[in-house]
Amino acid sequence: MFVILSTYLEKISSSLVFFSTALVVDEMMVRFFSRTSLKQYLPSKPDRYGLKFWGLCDVNGYIFDLDIYGGKRGDEKNEKLASCALGSTVVLQMVNKLLMDVSKRKLCQYHLYMDNFFTSPDLLVHLMKNGLKATGTVRRNRIEIKHEFDKKAVKAASVSPIKPLKRYSSDVRNKAEIRFPSAFVTYNKFMGGVDTHDFRCKKLYQK
Repeated sequence: MFVILSTYLEKISSSLVFFSTALVVDEMMVRFFSRTSLKQYLPSKPDRYGLKFWGLCDVNGYIFDLDIYGGKRGDEKNEKLASCALGSTVVLQMVNKLLMDVSKRKLCQYHLYMDNFFTSPDLLVHLMKNGLKATGTVRRNRIEIKHEFDKKAVKAASVSPIKPLKRYSSDVRNKAEIRFPSAFVTYNKFMGGVDTHDFRCKKLYQK
């Protein structure tokens, strides 16, 4: 079943065109009740039990590419990527068609977003060298230099560019306007593409 499904997904993804320049890589779940060793549990997803996929979507939840998760060994399709972290391997597989089909002159218009499961400094440098911009959160154990924020500090930002946002303030016990890094705002805006897809699929299940 795994081989048949993977082949089917590859045929579908090969015909897709990247019409959106803001892309996100994330985990996604497809509800599945039958017995299989591929079944996974993800408590953060709308459907917590089912088949786990890697998805490449736009902000509206439109899928450009997806691949079923078959365990760590199952994701090491390319021998050159076998030594990479699983998250980095997934990203490189998901954007391979984009890097191959889009010229470097146009590739600079695209931007990839990902969470801390996928992000690593080496991956971001590699994508930048290939002409693809990327933004992601990163786990502490993957970086050498850390900049900690004081939890008691005033919620404001001195970096630029910045955008004003409404956030709850315990001082005034109401929402107040604060200065917020523009990169954070953009990341939060585009990161939920795969979750949007999962949410819409769940609504179809319930009908």
